[in-house]
Amino acid sequence: MKKLFKKSLAVIMVVAMLLCAVPFTASAESYSGTCGDNLTWTLDIETGVLEISGTGDMYNFEYASSPWYEYSSCIKTIEFGKNVTSIGDYAFAYTGISGELIIPDNIKNIGYSSFKCVEIIRATINAETISADAFYDINKLRSIKLGDNVKKIESGAFGECYNVLLIEIGKGLREIEYIFGDGGIASPFYSCITASYIVDSENEYFYTDEAGAFIDKANGVLIKYPSLSYILDLDSIDWERFLDSAFDWQRIIEPGYLESLQIDPSTIVPIDYTIPDTVKTISSFAFGYFNNIKNIKFPESITEINTYAFLYSPGIDSYLTEIILPSSVTRIDPAAFVLENLNFIHIPSSVTEIGEEIAHTSAYICSDTEDCYAKTYAEENGYEFKLCDGNHHVHTPGEWEIMTEATVEHEGHKVQKCTECKQVIASENIPRLQRIRNDESKITADIPGDMYNGNSVELSVEEAENDAAFEFVNKLNGRYMAYDIKILVNGEVTQPTGKVTVRVPIEGFVFGKYAVYHIDPVTHEREELPCKREGNYIVFETDSFSYFVIADATEYEIQIKQPSVTTINYGDTLILHADLGETALPEGYAIEWLVEGTGVNINPSEDGLTCEVTSIQKGDVTVTARIVDGNGEAITDANGNEISASQQLKSNVTFWQKIVSFFKNLFGISRMILQYKQ
Repeated sequence: MKKLFKKSLAVIMVVAMLLCAVPFTASAESYSGTCGDNLTWTLDIETGVLEISGTGDMYNFEYASSPWYEYSSCIKTIEFGKNVTSIGDYAFAYTGISGELIIPDNIKNIGYSSFKCVEIIRATINAETISADAFYDINKLRSIKLGDNVKKIESGAFGECYNVLLIEIGKGLREIEYIFGDGGIASPFYSCITASYIVDSENEYFYTDEAGAFIDKANGVLIKYPSLSYILDLDSIDWERFLDSAFDWQRIIEPGYLESLQIDPSTIVPIDYTIPDTVKTISSFAFGYFNNIKNIKFPESITEINTYAFLYSPGIDSYLTEIILPSSVTRIDPAAFVLENLNFIHIPSSVTEIGEEIAHTSAYICSDTEDCYAKTYAEENGYEFKLCDGNHHVHTPGEWEIMTEATVEHEGHKVQKCTECKQVIASENIPRLQRIRNDESKITADIPGDMYNGNSVELSVEEAENDAAFEFVNKLNGRYMAYDIKILVNGEVTQPTGKVTVRVPIEGFVFGKYAVYHIDPVTHEREELPCKREGNYIVFETDSFSYFVIADATEYEIQIKQPSVTTINYGDTLILHADLGETALPEGYAIEWLVEGTGVNINPSEDGLTCEVTSIQKGDVTVTARIVDGNGEAITDANGNEISASQQLKSNVTFWQKIVSFFKNLFGISRMILQYKQ
């Protein structure tokens, strides 16, 4: 069908050219006719001037059906009478109109595709409305001047006009119609990729900022940033000379091409550009195909970035290496950042929609949190993801910090901070704990509520009987409890996937200090676990269940204070003092005094802290104080040694001392030696 169309069009154009080349002898009426209820047309073949005269609107035409279409290639210029009020659809499409086209202000409407594919270079337009595709695909068009009378431009009005260099907009323009699609919006000038804009300062709906960017103020759309800023100083450009030059943007990468046009791009200094805070949307091709921006700042007003918003031509290096989007952005359309030298895009957690292939995968995506759609998008589409802040400090995640511990009653909370800047980069709630209990032992285990996903969970507890595994605590003379603890999930023994808090009751097993050991039942290796006492429970954490020992870890000590004398005369009594330091004995424990040798009797006090030693005969003795439990068994340290202290004493007996002793007893004189050395 396309080939047939092209052949038919070629035949028509050849016929039209032959008609224009052959001298006509027909009368003038044969090249005139009507084109509206009250409009006529006249074509002067020799001059190529087509005159439209009369009053009112022109008819609308289908493709290739205008009354002058067979003479299309002969038409070079159009003149409109002052009472003509519209131009019909397809009226002058594919004609040979060239040079400058002027449409007066008496024209209210320019119809659909009315000047499609003509050969004009400049267009001065004063019609109120320019319909869709009115000036579509005019490759030679270099400048467009919209007078103050132009109020509305419909979608695609200047589509595919790739070589437009300058668009001047008067004060009357109020509305432009966008093309809406999956990739966002495109203005009627979307294809004018190298165009610069000059907007009348009195226009209330559109403006250009200091950098020359064309902005729809009413709708908050940045339509186009001037591409020519890449090679030209737009503030000093001679537009008349430049429009008449042979400039072709597709040739700017050719060696020597710009120099041949007396253009020196080395004088252009890349700039930092801040998008005005009136902008909400970056439209398609807004920053294509090249420009002088090295750093760009987005205001908090931006909500969406459209397809090809940043699109650079192949072979043209972009100054932009990073894109940092604000937290106001919610949507990024496909291929929004096609930039050769782009290193990364910072996408905030506010973004919930991201299109396909938003950039080359050589660029990485970063965000200030892992809890965001940007991370999911990066992982699913082959981009590297990093944590960073809005200033592109790449975060180094630290360990999770528990801010509030989870309990059986309430959830906890944890945060993760950057190890360098200390900023919180992630936070999570910790599920409330689930408490499971073994009724017989009264031992409980608090597990995270989501650890076993609602399965049946039980706590199995048995007293451990593996003597080899507990050899090291046998030296504690029974001052320990040993258990084999397991978690059963749906009846099967299961190891936890995280930390579990275990609480073991200690009624009847009260000491000053405790130690908890985790013992491997196979290797018998032991690991001491941190523990604490909470009321009548010892509490510890573990991530692996097997044998556990809760042992008395009190570091008992006893000393006998140095007495003032070590020789006791016959009949005298020396009082020895036991010192336990700062450790109190647990209930049922006591100090036992022993004597080895002959010559003295001993009489310990009820609390065991003192002991009277009385000389009864001559001899050498050793008096020992030791700590015993409720069964009278000596308490030992971790090496199996008794915890005790001894004092060497001599009992001295002479005939004279016996006489002195007799009289002291007779007269009731005290015979105790109370002092000890400080």
